[in-house]
Amino acid sequence: MDIGQKASWDFHFFNYGKSPAVALLERMLVVFGKDVDHKIDDTFFTTKVHREDQKDVGNTLAPGEGLYTTALSKDVLTDADLKFINETDGGIAIIGYFEYFDLDENEYHSEIGRFRHVNGKIGECVRHNRIH
Repeated sequence: MDIGQKASWDFHFFNYGKSPAVALLERMLVVFGKDVDHKIDDTFFTTKVHREDQKDVGNTLAPGEGLYTTALSKDVLTDADLKFINETDGGIAIIGYFEYFDLDENEYHSEIGRFRHVNGKIGECVRHNRIH
């Protein structure tokens, strides 16, 4: 992470299901600083990624396959931000919303949330780890 740049977080995700995830699109965001949860817009996990006419747009992810993506923050990092991140458990987090379909065009959504501990280990957010 560099001062004056947006924070970035590389994320590797997998299809652990038994069916392909068709037309997979994702929305990812890195948030940092005090009260990380309050920096997440209420619509992040409720606004659709696909438009109604886009059920065929996106990646197809076969069972057992994975993809990489990189999430960015909206804000650029300051010296104070970097200090806070390095001294505070949960000072930086990544959130993601995945939207995809099965072969019968049933729609699914998955939410992820991960945060960084001071020791560099990654924790899972209790609120934002679910499949709909």
